[in-house]
Amino acid sequence: MPDGDAPEVRRELLFSLPPPSNFERDGPALVIRGINLLAAGTWTDSAQRTPCTYRPEIVTRDAANWADSTLWARHNGGVPRSVAEGIGRIENQRPGTDAAVGDLRLHGLTQLSRDIIALVEAGEVDAFSPELVGPERYNADEKVYEKTAITFLGGAIVAKGACATCTLRRNNAAGEEPGESPAACATDDPTEDTMTAELEATIAKLEAEHADLVRQLGEAQETNTKIAADVGTLRDEMRELEAIKARLLKIEQTPMPKAGAPAEPARELTVPAGLVITKTEIYSEI
Repeated sequence: MPDGDAPEVRRELLFSLPPPSNFERDGPALVIRGINLLAAGTWTDSAQRTPCTYRPEIVTRDAANWADSTLWARHNGGVPRSVAEGIGRIENQRPGTDAAVGDLRLHGLTQLSRDIIALVEAGEVDAFSPELVGPERYNADEKVYEKTAITFLGGAIVAKGACATCTLRRNNAAGEEPGESPAACATDDPTEDTMTAELEATIAKLEAEHADLVRQLGEAQETNTKIAADVGTLRDEMRELEAIKARLLKIEQTPMPKAGAPAEPARELTVPAGLVITKTEIYSEI
């Protein structure tokens, strides 16, 4: 459900895994049920590193729109991933309460998958990060980008999420149920604050430049309208000059009578009697 021809922007967002009560063993596999794959809110992702708002109606509408459901041991990060880094699948994707909800199945078929299972069960890693693309638009009132459509491309289990309130232990302490929306990200990272301030300054500058360009465009359109009117007037004058030129040329080509010569009445010429005129001779008959 793209918004016009807006460009596709890739993001990677970080959300917490559920409490251990949602962990189930299925042979070598570990199934983690009912986690927030993406919750509504404003998140600063690890790919673009800029805040982006994910509205509840967009998240729930596109909750099942998955082009790839692979669960990875890491994000791409510009380095191609091997098939061995696919440690499981994302299953049962569905809309939740202001969130996209689903299950993670870590298959445990490779050593890497078994290692990640051990880290998850030990609480060493507790964040899920979906990978997604979709068009964005800038909300000038809130000074933040917002997604208008989402296509999920899989996700990864990571050590620490971007949101300080979206951790496994916080979910345990607060007693949150899977599918509930965590609070929006709040960060004390001065680097991110500086980046946000710089982004807002850049946006304000671009908005001022845009307003100036709009003014210049309006002036140019007025000038073009005046020029078009002047061109139309010149064309009319040229047509009149061409007509005058044609009349003058016709007058120049018409022979004029000699000055002072009296006009003679037209009369019919006759051959005198006895005079014979041929093509080559004139003679009188005897």
